[in-house]
Amino acid sequence: MAQPDRDQDWKPRTDAMAQERVKRAATDLRALERAALSSNQITGDQHWDLMLSVVQHRILDLEGKLEVALNRQRNSDDFTESLLINDKLAVRLIGHEIEALKWVSELPQILLENGDRAKKLLETIDESTD
Repeated sequence: MAQPDRDQDWKPRTDAMAQERVKRAATDLRALERAALSSNQITGDQHWDLMLSVVQHRILDLEGKLEVALNRQRNSDDFTESLLINDKLAVRLIGHEIEALKWVSELPQILLENGDRAKKLLETIDESTD
């Protein structure tokens, strides 16, 4: 008994699914491309530069506080349990704040780099769908 050719049913569905994925990816890439354009407008802006300067000073201040707390933990023999817990918590919180501030200061560069990649991918997608 001959089986029906399943490729006839399968191929149109997979092609449609692939096209739908390409459309979704293109939408995401266009959003990245727009974000890159926005970041071009903020880099070099005096207000943005001032904000980045404030962020950088805060990062340096926090890194100093982090080093003090870590040294205190390493070199102190008269730690009570509550002081040790508070110090460990402070180290974690300072570390998270430093991480967040570094991310904020790197955001324009991240947007620019990813926007450029998104633009190139969009060009490739547009060429392949023509």
